[in-house]
Amino acid sequence: RPFVRAGKAVFHIEYRGRIDSICKRAPSGFSTVRKHLSLNAWVRRC
Repeated sequence: RPFVRAGKAVFHIEYRGRIDSICKRAPSGFSTVRKHLSLNAWVRRC
């Protein structure tokens, strides 16, 4: 968590699961998103 404490951006990417479930357990201070494995432009954010 040193990056979070330093105020730096920390990304948390999930590739499976429902966005509502992912967001419920998203770590505090992280930018959590759901992506496809193909890494195309599709994204869902918490």
